[in-house]
Amino acid sequence: MSGQKEKEEAFDQFQTIVLSLLKRVYELSIGNATFFQLMLVDSEFRLQDLQGELCKQTGCEAVFQHLREINEDQLHILRFSYARNSIVTTVSIFDSFLSDLTKFLLILFPETVSKDRQVKVGDVVNCKSVSEVLDTILGKLVYEISYKSIRARIQYLDQSFGIRLATYSGLIDKVQHFSELRNVLIHDISTYHYKSERYKGRLKVIERPEAQAANWDTAKEVLEACEELIDAIFVATSKRVFKREPNAKVSTRPSL
Repeated sequence: MSGQKEKEEAFDQFQTIVLSLLKRVYELSIGNATFFQLMLVDSEFRLQDLQGELCKQTGCEAVFQHLREINEDQLHILRFSYARNSIVTTVSIFDSFLSDLTKFLLILFPETVSKDRQVKVGDVVNCKSVSEVLDTILGKLVYEISYKSIRARIQYLDQSFGIRLATYSGLIDKVQHFSELRNVLIHDISTYHYKSERYKGRLKVIERPEAQAANWDTAKEVLEACEELIDAIFVATSKRVFKREPNAKVSTRPSL
């Protein structure tokens, strides 16, 4: 980067990485808060219904009857499903952030790409300009990196661009754990899993235990940890590349 104007333009572009996440994080936070409030309303309804303190008017009774038809087993499934979806969405937001940041830095510093990296002839022939060739090459590289663990992807930022995050190793481990939980919740959803028996062609079917980690408290913890690590990475990158702190941050969510 050369020239103050170009640096300011690049800094403004850099901040869009977090700005693009703010709406998604805000929507997720509001959704979580709303879900929690609805659960409180349900609890209050059941308490008042048990104590015989509900309104007796016809319109109220019709609404109350619909609420009575929702049993505890259904509520348990709802809580589990919502918590699972919240965890998956939160980690996916974090995953998208890492990919966007990596692509941004590779575009700014293409010289960090290994000179030994192979490029298919078809990728070059089908492009109309040098910038399109570079975009294709970097896009494929980011795609490959995205399949690595969270810890490995953060190490790539350190090794390639000098983004130091050693003081956040505990937080990185936590988000790594949540990423692995996300993968389990997405891919291991069948009721049973299968193992080979001692003899060829024989197997045993084992019922999976319910994933206890997918609950409301865990969903909130995942959101808070991902927000904190996004901001830590973003600030460290801004200081390293632009020698200043960013104006935008993700952790502006409302209190739940």
